[in-house]
Amino acid sequence: MPSEQVQLFRFYRHPALNGCRYSRPQEWIFEEGERVVQLSSGRKGLVTAIVPNYLELDFGGENHTGCCPWNDVQKVVEAGDFIIITSGVHQGKSGFVVLVMDDKVNWIDKQAKSSGLDGHIPALEV
Repeated sequence: MPSEQVQLFRFYRHPALNGCRYSRPQEWIFEEGERVVQLSSGRKGLVTAIVPNYLELDFGGENHTGCCPWNDVQKVVEAGDFIIITSGVHQGKSGFVVLVMDDKVNWIDKQAKSSGLDGHIPALEV
């Protein structure tokens, strides 16, 4: 399903949807070796495998691997990263990240114009 529909499920936070898992939204792009954060625990890790309903993550150290459903993962984006927006209102824009605060990312686009993005950032290609 598209990430817009996923965001609607997150927005309503209905108790019947707690614990529901879903397949990777069609426009999300993840790669093995990419840094992500598990939202429920705040732990950062590396993607070791991509499975239809979850990601396998390595959190570092011995026996610190785990499965993370798509609705509990977000890419790690930091100042200096180059991003390409693959969905949403800013789709097709790209540039360098200059500031990340909470769930807001500010970047300088190709035309050196300031832009911003509110919300979760799993649909960004870093």
